[in-house]
Amino acid sequence: MRNRALGNLALGILVIVGSGCFFNSCQTTAKGVVMNYGKPLENAEVSFGPTLGEVKAFTDKDGKFELTAWHRPTAMLYVTVKKKGYAQREKIEFPGFASPGEEIRVEMLETIGYSDK
Repeated sequence: MRNRALGNLALGILVIVGSGCFFNSCQTTAKGVVMNYGKPLENAEVSFGPTLGEVKAFTDKDGKFELTAWHRPTAMLYVTVKKKGYAQREKIEFPGFASPGEEIRVEMLETIGYSDK
């Protein structure tokens, strides 16, 4: 009986501690540059954050972006770039508690057969 009471107490403590961390919001800023074969890609739409909670902005003339998103510490964060005639080379994702400390570099590739003329 005593072991069961201790087990319930331990479980209760885990739930309280875990829920405090789970529901708290964190703020993460992603800074980076969008490139196409070594050249900056201007006016590309960058999305950053967790699914259904991302923020968006467009790259400047130097291909740079900076976005800040709110999320749970356990959420997966994504950087997605879109621009007509281009495709993102690789998926960029990381957990909210381990955001990159350096600039994110996103490489875009031109799609075959696209022409904006």
